[in-house]
Amino acid sequence: MARLTGKLLNNQNKDNQNNYNYQNNPNNENNQNKDKLLNLPLNLVLALISGDEIKSRNILSLGQAGQAGQIDIEAQEKKLLELIVLSWENLGDDKAINERIAHLLSEITGRKKVIAYLALTHMTLKLGNKDLARQYINAATLRDDNVNKDLTDLVKLLSFNVDIEIGGCTKVNIDNLIDFKSSNILIQAYANYLIGCLRRYSSFSEKVSQQHLALAIETFTELKIVYLLALSQIELAQCGIDLDQSRRLLANANGVLESLGKRREASYCRLLEHRFTDVIREGFRIGQLVYVSDVMAQLKEEILRASSCDYPVLITGPSGAGKEPIAHAIQQYSDRAKKPFVIVNCRAIAENLIDSEIFGCVKGAFTGADKDKLGYVGASEGGTLFLDEIAELKRDLQAKLFRLIDNLEYNPVGSAITKKANVRIIAATNQRVEELAELDRKGIESPIRHELINRFTLSIKVPALSERREDILPIAQEILRRENASDLSLAKEAKEYLESRMYSSNVRELRDLLRKAITITRQPKQQGSKLISKEMLKGEGEQELANREGFNVFCPTYQYKDAMEFMGRELLVNLLKESGSDTQLAMELSGLPKSTFYRLMKTSGLIK
Repeated sequence: MARLTGKLLNNQNKDNQNNYNYQNNPNNENNQNKDKLLNLPLNLVLALISGDEIKSRNILSLGQAGQAGQIDIEAQEKKLLELIVLSWENLGDDKAINERIAHLLSEITGRKKVIAYLALTHMTLKLGNKDLARQYINAATLRDDNVNKDLTDLVKLLSFNVDIEIGGCTKVNIDNLIDFKSSNILIQAYANYLIGCLRRYSSFSEKVSQQHLALAIETFTELKIVYLLALSQIELAQCGIDLDQSRRLLANANGVLESLGKRREASYCRLLEHRFTDVIREGFRIGQLVYVSDVMAQLKEEILRASSCDYPVLITGPSGAGKEPIAHAIQQYSDRAKKPFVIVNCRAIAENLIDSEIFGCVKGAFTGADKDKLGYVGASEGGTLFLDEIAELKRDLQAKLFRLIDNLEYNPVGSAITKKANVRIIAATNQRVEELAELDRKGIESPIRHELINRFTLSIKVPALSERREDILPIAQEILRRENASDLSLAKEAKEYLESRMYSSNVRELRDLLRKAITITRQPKQQGSKLISKEMLKGEGEQELANREGFNVFCPTYQYKDAMEFMGRELLVNLLKESGSDTQLAMELSGLPKSTFYRLMKTSGLIK
């Protein structure tokens, strides 16, 4: 294991790091003498966990003096300190040193053997060898001679630490960690830090993490334990707090870690700083999205918050508004950025195949299943599964998603074997899910189960382009750039037209208009014109916004019931004309729930 190295903090650390004691009441002699004090190796384990290099080196120098016979240290303690020194310096590739560590471990007994396992657990965990760390902490947990309360507490906490790092925390683990109490203020602060780390689990409350991290930061600040203070600040910065506060916390943490020479932790902190600072400072852009409006600036903050955790996200908004680019942005700024991003259009898959397409299947599960199939969930392992148009899923398949979202477990079609999935779930829909979920909750027919909507911890609502007209021209310029048409410019009338017209398909429609105009300008008859005119953008017979304030319906009867039926049908006919016979778009324009719209269409005889 590599030797701990690093620059010391300036005067704030040099004079104060040795002034705290690991006991809850350092002035209480009875408390200090109880249980023969915390011995040197146990203090060393605490110092290592705290990242306190000064105290660690002081204790090791005492241990080396004891081995040389300069001070009186019992034989077991000499062996334990030697084991810690060897494991501290050994990278794991020296066979002779590894054999010496194993020999020392076999000769150490009692409580000191538990301490040896703790030291080895901490060091192997820091090097990223999580499997070996689990073996060591299991060995410490199985021993029944850890009679010292502080030692028992450390065994529990390091076991929790390993569980968190390997993603193995169960609900029982989490509940036990939250209920953990210690009279030792350092150990209790360490427990609060670990509770804060539970924000990584989608089922855990960010608010609870924030509360415990605030307590940990307060204690570490008081005790001048700057390493654990920096780690706590990094965790708190990712807990959905104000973005300016996140930037300040990360800047402070990075400064401390750089001063301590903690290169691995500092590198991770800089990565987060880029995510929370550089992206914000760039302004007017996140992922593929560009904007100048305040509503999109707020949406950008929501995207960054969503990217800092693994909670399931539901993105709602009208067709073409940019739900998929938002899902991409959440992935791009998350820890899963380099992992798969799998898109599933739930509307485009045949109803009889969608179960096996999403969850996979085993050979022979149904007619035509001639081999095992991975499925979209398996294909997105380690990354993000984006379920577009989730409201189009049949209700029984929505129920199967409950288990995937809750426990990250699923069964391929035809298999009784449960599989674990390390996958982030993001879904999108253009339906008014709150209204549809409320109908379902009341027992009224609805395409969406309310239980499914309740399982999405985070919700992002994308505004229609008409709600952010100031974004239209910046988006238009970005589209020209992406279409390799940056040499083209919009005429004044063209700009005014784009800003004033209606967009039933939002950004998608704006893109299609500009693509058509680009094609026209590239034609030979334009003789190299670089100007996009209003006429190039308009379609034949297209009405201006001022003339489209509503539908004009003539009714041939004054009878209320007959008039309502007649006008309702005429409105639906006009909606179909407006949408180019696209029933999905007509439904969106109507503002009606899906079930209501299609019922009226059937009643009016417009569909079978």
